Amino acid sequence: MKKDATHFALMLPDGSVRNCVLPPVPMSLQAFRLHMCNRVGRELRQLDTFYPCFKCEGSGRIYDPGDPACPIEGNKLRSRIKCPECEGRKTCALSEFKRIWKVNHTRAKEGREKAVQAHHTAQLVLKRMSGADWESLKRVGFWIR
Repeated sequence: MKKDATHFALMLPDGSVRNCVLPPVPMSLQAFRLHMCNRVGRELRQLDTFYPCFKCEGSGRIYDPGDPACPIEGNKLRSRIKCPECEGRKTCALSEFKRIWKVNHTRAKEGREKAVQAHHTAQLVLKRMSGADWESLKRVGFWIR
């Protein structure tokens, strides 16, 4: 398998290869804005100044918390109210959007770094294992995730 930004090949002591998938690369601010705009119309998505509200996802309305979902129909017949965060405007301030993007970006970056470190650690441990160690782990049902 080709080694790229999202995949690593983990070589096992018995000669087999296990493919490992990393979490996606954190999005830029504009990519995150477009991702959050996936529920709004095309005309709003194309505006560079439109930053959707996170509570209502840019729709301006949320499900009424006082009206529980039906156990059979779910949210199909549930009433909706005006979003208390954006007051139905469907948008939030750029500073608030950037703050939330920064939190998500940092969390995604840390998760990716941890996954890369875990891969390198696993690769190092597997290189130091002898064939007998590997066979005993396989006998007890050990499998690398």
